[in-house]
Amino acid sequence: MEGGRLLRNSQIIILGICIAVATIVSSVILSGGFLKVMKFTREQINVTGSATKEIRSDYIVWIGSLCNFSQQWTQ
Repeated sequence: MEGGRLLRNSQIIILGICIAVATIVSSVILSGGFLKVMKFTREQINVTGSATKEIRSDYIVWIGSLCNFSQQWTQ
């Protein structure tokens, strides 16, 4: 009986340690993701004009076009 009780107590302690470690690891992962999202929201691009040529940035080439379609034919 004493051996079974000791085994059960050690299993409960190991389970508690695993839960504590999992909580700490998940907190670190979630806080890292939160910091990346906050950094991304600060780095938004606000467009207040127009460009007539290709715009090159550090990471990507932005190519855009604007088309306007009308429902009625003009004569």
